[in-house]
Amino acid sequence: MSKRTSRVDFVQQPYFKKSHNAMYVDIDGKPRRLCKGDKLTQEGREAYEVALKDRGKQAEPEDNPADPVKPGDNPSVAALTDDFLVSMAGQVRQKKLAARTLKWYSEFLQSFIDHIGVELLLSDLKPLHVEKWLAKAYDGASDNHRNGAVRAVSRVFNWARKLGIIASNPIAGFERPSPQPRECYLNADQWQQLSAMLKEDDPFSDFVWFLYLTGCRPFEARTAKASQFDRENKSIIFERANSKGKKQPRVIILEGRAFEIVGRQAGNEFIFTNTDGNAWTAFALNCRFARLRKKLGFELFPYIFRHTFITNALKRGLNPMTVATLAGHMDATMVMKVYGHLAKDSDHLRAELRKATGEDKAA
Repeated sequence: MSKRTSRVDFVQQPYFKKSHNAMYVDIDGKPRRLCKGDKLTQEGREAYEVALKDRGKQAEPEDNPADPVKPGDNPSVAALTDDFLVSMAGQVRQKKLAARTLKWYSEFLQSFIDHIGVELLLSDLKPLHVEKWLAKAYDGASDNHRNGAVRAVSRVFNWARKLGIIASNPIAGFERPSPQPRECYLNADQWQQLSAMLKEDDPFSDFVWFLYLTGCRPFEARTAKASQFDRENKSIIFERANSKGKKQPRVIILEGRAFEIVGRQAGNEFIFTNTDGNAWTAFALNCRFARLRKKLGFELFPYIFRHTFITNALKRGLNPMTVATLAGHMDATMVMKVYGHLAKDSDHLRAELRKATGEDKAA
């Protein structure tokens, strides 16, 4: 992950990596496993000598061969970051983590290492490094994006601390930019304008209608396959390994038009495809929504339908826990905190207020 071409003729003494229960040596900053356990065995010494020979060096004498130097508590930030990403990649292979999550972390962390360099040691890292990185790499970026950047970097150190690799998170006190929830909701008039522009024979229209009628996450609709369609139980089922959070299966309940759309499209590998028969990409969808946004003159992007679905469900009196279940959440916290845009609908709130005070009956 990190670029180490600037590190010249660097060979570290063997050290114990607690998280892997093994002895390692860094060759040009790249960890190389020597042997299992916290002592350098004969096998480990031979592997160390081979590593040095490969690097064109000779083994250096140790003050106490039985107790080699263990700089594991002060690794380079780049090496620690690499270890974190290797661990994340393992979770992806075990289907405990989505590949897109690994990509998200990788992009932020590569940017951070590019900024601080590959030789900076953990003991030399200061919150100031993060502040300067944000100012240089993400100048003009939204607070949400900058918040994500800091979370990605901080996660590396929290991961290492949890495993006992390091004693503390060196940027624990850094104040992240406050994320701002995206205020988005299609009112009835806006949905009517949009739906009037959707053509019956356009695969994109089926995709939009499905988002509107189910409130599912856009990536769920993009990646849904015919093999996941349970026609008898009128649902699309993502097994736990393929669901967000990997904690439980995700079931998208289908009724009416949504069921009809899926039943009609289920002959393809992916349920929703473009005119070429290929699965929609996030980029292609964003382009389509950008064109519509320009024509219609109001906020429009794939996730707005999830917000709209949840808000409409709450307005129609559904129990928040039921809404959360339909949306694929384990509890109602996110539904009430993020997705419910009731405060933006003053007419609905006034009607509810009249119900609460009994004025609706008096009228």
